[in-house]
Amino acid sequence: MLVAFKREAGVFDSAFLNQVHDFTLRARELPYVEATQSLTQFSYPLKTPLPLHNPAIHLQQPSRYETDKARILADERFVHNFINEDATTLLVYMKTASSMTLDASKEYINALNALIAEYDLPEVHKMGRPYFQKELVRMQQREIIMSAIVSGLLVSLVMWLLFRRTWGIIISLVSIGLGMLLFMENFGSNRTGTQRHFSPSLCLNDH
Repeated sequence: MLVAFKREAGVFDSAFLNQVHDFTLRARELPYVEATQSLTQFSYPLKTPLPLHNPAIHLQQPSRYETDKARILADERFVHNFINEDATTLLVYMKTASSMTLDASKEYINALNALIAEYDLPEVHKMGRPYFQKELVRMQQREIIMSAIVSGLLVSLVMWLLFRRTWGIIISLVSIGLGMLLFMENFGSNRTGTQRHFSPSLCLNDH
């Protein structure tokens, strides 16, 4: 899962960097998160007999931000991976559980959104399987509703032209509605090849 924090004036701002750093640390406590990483946590090893390191960003020393920025933007390991070339966006990587159900994804995304809301960060973007799973569900719901409405109207029109009887139309619609309910119930527990053929977008959320 990737979370991008954007600041048009540049990410090398003390308040902004400290918020991103704090978010990175606290995100480890989110459900299904195994590890997190951002540029604020990186450091360069020093060539000394002792295992000393020099942080990539000196969070508590704003006077060194320009030097840090120049070094980071010259390092191809960071550019386009943890920061963009204009230094206006920082990425936070979150390693989540390898297999997450839809309910787990919803729980994770809700917890993530709640955590993000605690910070005064101007622009946030999310990308990853848990986020896409939740968005796919919304798309599927819209698809089912629209299909049901269109199908109901078409069936009503055809039945009226064929029988011209109100009760015949009502009985037909009730039968079709019950059939759709049985289909959806069976779809949730056993997705067959036929269902995959006729409802491909509903099967995008397999897990």
